Amino acid sequence: MATDRELAGGRLVLGLFGAVAGVCLWYLYDAFRDAPEPQRLLLFLIAAAAGFFGGTLVATGPVSFPRAAALSAPLALAGAGLLTWSSLRHDGVEAYLETGHPVAAWLAIWFMALPFLIAGAMARGGWRDYSALFEQSWSIVVRGATAWIFTGVFWLVYTLSDTLLGLVGITLLADLTDHGWFVMGLSGLVLGLGLAVLSELSSVLTPSLVLRMLRLLLPVVTAVVAVFLVMVPIRGLDDVFGSLSAAGTLLAMAVGAITLVTSALDEDDFCATDSPIMRATAQIMSLLLPVLAALAGWAVWVRVAQYGWTPDRLMAALAALAVMLYALLYAVSVALRGGWMARIRAGNTWMAMGLMGLSVLWLTPVLNPERISAQSQVARFESGRVSAEALDLWTLGREFGRPGRAALEELRAMTGHPEHAALLVRLAKLENAESRVAFEGRGPYGRPNGDAERNLAARLAGQLRVHPADAELPEGLLDNQPMHFLRRLRSGCDQTLADGGAGCVVALVDLADQWPGPEAMIFLAEPGGQGTRVTMLRRGEAGYQEASQPTQLGGDLLRLAPSDALGAVAAGRFSIGQPSLRALSVEGVELVPRP
Repeated sequence: MATDRELAGGRLVLGLFGAVAGVCLWYLYDAFRDAPEPQRLLLFLIAAAAGFFGGTLVATGPVSFPRAAALSAPLALAGAGLLTWSSLRHDGVEAYLETGHPVAAWLAIWFMALPFLIAGAMARGGWRDYSALFEQSWSIVVRGATAWIFTGVFWLVYTLSDTLLGLVGITLLADLTDHGWFVMGLSGLVLGLGLAVLSELSSVLTPSLVLRMLRLLLPVVTAVVAVFLVMVPIRGLDDVFGSLSAAGTLLAMAVGAITLVTSALDEDDFCATDSPIMRATAQIMSLLLPVLAALAGWAVWVRVAQYGWTPDRLMAALAALAVMLYALLYAVSVALRGGWMARIRAGNTWMAMGLMGLSVLWLTPVLNPERISAQSQVARFESGRVSAEALDLWTLGREFGRPGRAALEELRAMTGHPEHAALLVRLAKLENAESRVAFEGRGPYGRPNGDAERNLAARLAGQLRVHPADAELPEGLLDNQPMHFLRRLRSGCDQTLADGGAGCVVALVDLADQWPGPEAMIFLAEPGGQGTRVTMLRRGEAGYQEASQPTQLGGDLLRLAPSDALGAVAAGRFSIGQPSLRALSVEGVELVPRP
């Protein structure tokens, strides 16, 4: 039992250390913003400082302060070195960090390595002691989150105090917050004090409190996943695949399910849930996980097949692979029956080391996402899967760093490609463009004003299927349309539906007497066949313009499969008539109920 003096000394050490950390990080960040060179050295110093200070703060408690600093220092230096090394893929550090994925990999290395270091320093079983790894991983999460909440509450009290003193003309508190070093230093001080107190209460504030609450969610999530998997074949795969957002939802649910199963198993059989229902639910979820993981992986792959690799899609694909490995580990462990919880725990250790290794590779030339993505886009153009006009040269040349610019040179050298001349025109335009808006030739309000945009409108006009079949597309229908509209139209027209036709159909119908007709109702297949969208264009004084979104009565067009909805429109299987609702007319405004 520590004495009051020892407790006070511990709080003072961590509080001052947190204050120094905040001030140090502020001045490094301030220098990074103001000094164009040497940014890589500053990046290394910022990453090393953040890793060292953060690791020391959260490791103090399980181990002594000097030991925590000794453990954090090499981890911080290694992580900072990897992050700085990977920044060489780009000319500028700031542009590289804005992509987000290198910071995510760096944080993953830090968070997954720290429990291994702490376990190696304190556990009898060494750095692979699952009980120690499990406890320390959750302890970092619980203590870190609680300390940050405490820091947020402190600043709320600070703000209220400033407001109160301002009523009597005292502005000292407000004046102090004008200095960034003060805000960061005070935040670090409060955070350090909070972590020191939480370490003192380690016997009270334990991860088991959070784990027991998480277990309550396991039956609910298992039921939701089971219903979802039952409904997928009933509703059709088109509602699931083809969208990175759908893949993200599936991956997030799978990660959540894995976390809930792990929380039910705890650090050993003695601490694991003893409820037969909860254990059975954990087994059911483990058996469902491979199906959920497979759907997530396929959703990512459909998107990649449509548009090629990007760093974000590559990271999503690797996440799907990791989730599938976890899912197979859990399902096979349950299928082998006896000792299934022990097998899952042992597998979790190896999976954590594998994910840490994958994060390290992400920051090395072995797994260079910009190079892989750039080569993917070059291959798509070379094979004819994407045209010169549709190739996203801005992302390739301005967001993929040095590998992207090397890819541009590779494209420039493809003299035998049938679209080489058109490509050279766009490449020349890219060299002089200062922004994506300027490169895409958009004028005010996103209106296209360049040859490339007019060529796109002409190409889409040739792809649109028209009903009646003997009618011609109205002249100027796509002229001067906003760029976002042309892109949406392109995403549909570039798809080939089950009937062999393009995923865009326009029905020329006269629906509104007050507009010179006919109106053009354009039906589009959503990306990945995830439904149907309709847009109405009406003739105005300046040509065709988008009208207000048609009100849908009695259904949701977005849920109709494109092959059904567009096929019906192209074949003329629709009718024109009065809606089956009476309207209330007020000063020329008609109001109808929404069923």
